[in-house]
Amino acid sequence: MDKEELTFRKYLAEGGTIHFHGSSQTCQDCMDFLSQSRIIFRNAPDFVAQGEKKTIIIEHFEFDCYPVNKKGSQNQQEQARIDRKRKSLPIPKKGLVYQDTIQGQSSYEDYVKNLTRNFNSHYKKIETYKQNLLKDGLIDSETEVKVAFLIEDTSPLPCSYIDHSSGRPKMDLIDLAHSPEFLELFEQSPNVDFIISCSTTGKENWVWLIDRTQLPAYQENSIDYKNEEFIPWKPHVVGTAYSFTDEELQQIAQSKQNQGE
Repeated sequence: MDKEELTFRKYLAEGGTIHFHGSSQTCQDCMDFLSQSRIIFRNAPDFVAQGEKKTIIIEHFEFDCYPVNKKGSQNQQEQARIDRKRKSLPIPKKGLVYQDTIQGQSSYEDYVKNLTRNFNSHYKKIETYKQNLLKDGLIDSETEVKVAFLIEDTSPLPCSYIDHSSGRPKMDLIDLAHSPEFLELFEQSPNVDFIISCSTTGKENWVWLIDRTQLPAYQENSIDYKNEEFIPWKPHVVGTAYSFTDEELQQIAQSKQNQGE
């Protein structure tokens, strides 16, 4: 199962609350179509939801709130460094606990910059996605085609800010559905019909469905994040590692097989 399919199952196929502004009916219609249609995973686009006379192209991409250079996101580089360090550690028979910190300076500015760059990169390919589907016989000239971007915030900790609007400071999450910069970008990109915005807080998945036809409702509820107090988290990574002989691995595999019987 590839990354796109895992993301679809995590945020959409396995249920959960879908958040929205504006008409509940437009949100329900979209989710009903996704649940009742045939989902085909592929490349360029990542997958399609296919009905009898309607198809939704769904293209998935990730972003985070860390600086990006030629080597990629600072967050991804740090996680790769920690993974290399973990693999280099000698593992005693009793196992070990390792810990580290993801270094770097996250910001709302990088959140918007990374999101905009990735959005524009995929936006340029929409016509190619349609031509690929025509070539493969998945759509024809009579098919109603809609386009959705499944956008996943993969920052190691939720992008957050201090909300002072009530007079008593409280922490709240930053999301695409309330970002003025992103809503303006979406408004100026008419070839995308829906945004499915996804992120995870602890064990809770957050999903916002942003329907182009309901944009005024989102703009009315937008938050001026750039002038709020962004929280620059320093995520700590803690993990365990164990060493097993081939015989022990066989015993573990046999035990799992017996439990499944």
